[in-house]
Amino acid sequence: MKILLTIFLLITTNVFAASKQPSLITVKIKIRGFDIRVSKNCIKSKNCNAIKSFTELTEKKYEKIKETVYGGRTAGDQICRELYKAEILYYKDKSGNETHFCKFKDGSFLETDYYSLVINTFSE
Repeated sequence: MKILLTIFLLITTNVFAASKQPSLITVKIKIRGFDIRVSKNCIKSKNCNAIKSFTELTEKKYEKIKETVYGGRTAGDQICRELYKAEILYYKDKSGNETHFCKFKDGSFLETDYYSLVINTFSE
């Protein structure tokens, strides 16, 4: 009985842990002169929200939320959350490295660090 209970707990724990990880099927594309990875569904529709968010990010839009980037908050996460009202997904690989993704209502996503590429092109 103890063996069955242990097996059940191991299976449910693994299923629970796996369900929190996003599906990370991505494709590499070039936008604004940068090679970025976006969710695979963006290939079918170049009009996906992940691509639009990256191509339409302007210095004027960033200024609206710039003051919320403090206390360990990353600019990419704040752009995702505050500017685009999208969900942030946290992914941890086998080595323990954590990556944040911005997931939109259409199911598309991109890594939030890519927004920093655009921000760094803005004048100071």
